[in-house]
This record gives sequence, structure tokens and C-alpha cells, in this order.
Amino acid sequence: LKTRHQKARDAAAARGTSIHAYAEQLVAGVEVEAPEELVGHIESCARFLDDWQIQPVVVERPVASRTWWYSG
Repeated sequence: LKTRHQKARDAAAARGTSIHAYAEQLVAGVEVEAPEELVGHIESCARFLDDWQIQPVVVERPVASRTWWYSG
């Protein structure tokens, strides 16, 4: 019970990492086949890319700002 929140956090992080990996492939124009539990997320990403006609300059690139004190 003490580590339940950590397991939930880790599962969510793993799911997010998978979604980002599929999204990166979509941006590169690769057709993806996602597991059923991620299909909704991947379809939403594909619709967003199509609807907004996204033309990426860089993908999953680290960024930082000393002015606004963020990085990621």
C-alpha cells in the first residue's frame, strides 16, 4: 500500500513515454500500429497533426530558458 502511488506514477510515465514515441513516428510520416489502450491518444495526435498541418522543425529536442527558468 505504501508504494501504490509510485506504481501508478511509474505506469503513467511509461504510458506517456510510449505515446511520445508513437507521436514522434507520426511526425516523421511513419504509419504506426499502437496497442489498443493507446489508440485513442495516437488517433488524437494524428488528427491534430492533420488539422493544423504541422511542419516540424525539430522533434523531442531539449529546450531551456534562463529567463523563464524552465528546461525539459
